[in-house]
Amino acid sequence: MTGGGRLVLTLLPGQSPGRLLAEKPETQPADLAERWGLAWSTHDKPPGPGDQAVPADTNAGPAAAVPWHGRVYFDRLSPRWKAPWLYRGKPAIVERPLGAGTVVAAADSYFASNEALRAHRRAGLLVWAVGPDRRAIFDETHLGVHDEPGIVMLARRYGLAWMLPALAVLAALFVWKNATSLVPRRPAGRDEQAVRVEGRDSSAGLVNLLRRAVPAGQLLRVCFERWSRRLPPERKDLAAKAARMARIVEREEKLPRRRRDPAAAYREMAKVLNERA
Repeated sequence: MTGGGRLVLTLLPGQSPGRLLAEKPETQPADLAERWGLAWSTHDKPPGPGDQAVPADTNAGPAAAVPWHGRVYFDRLSPRWKAPWLYRGKPAIVERPLGAGTVVAAADSYFASNEALRAHRRAGLLVWAVGPDRRAIFDETHLGVHDEPGIVMLARRYGLAWMLPALAVLAALFVWKNATSLVPRRPAGRDEQAVRVEGRDSSAGLVNLLRRAVPAGQLLRVCFERWSRRLPPERKDLAAKAARMARIVEREEKLPRRRRDPAAAYREMAKVLNERA
């Protein structure tokens, strides 16, 4: 309202609101009717069929009269309040400026109900209530009318509707990936079957790993190179033995594949290593 908005408050017909009190900082109750310059009272007789609130401007014509169901009327108005509609000669709809905007209070809400819009529509009053603004917000949460948007509605509101099919495709790809392999499977040979059966403990796992990663013809050289990398530089005796063992590896690799015996060459290398100076 202070920025130019317009607040319209309507009371439930047939009920009289109690006295509005607010707590001051020193916990002393303050009468808001005195603070706002607005109070209310109740007509002696309840509204009857055909009762109407009429404009205070007598030149408005009978078509501007509004069916009225409220028993409350406003009184003790400060000079800032104006009463453009009267019911039984008492203020029924009042208005006052507040900052750059305005506040409107109506002692009845029938004119804004769905029933009134269908049977007793008063477009002039509705246009006047909304004012010059092009956007109106209706707050009816106190009547249980509120919106609880779900995930789908929030996705549509913020332009994320495309994420739902994308998530569905991603879930389908995840299921497909875990159900089957995109790489064609090759038939398991005897060697692989033997590896699967033998892989039961740590030593068998190491053998299986070596069979998969190191070709049989290079096993002796790979083992020797891994061992020679960890030789301490101060052990000159081991360096001489390593040179002899390297010659055994080269000799073994020069032999034809059918004549090679890695186990015998390994035992010969172990014998060289265990020799005493």
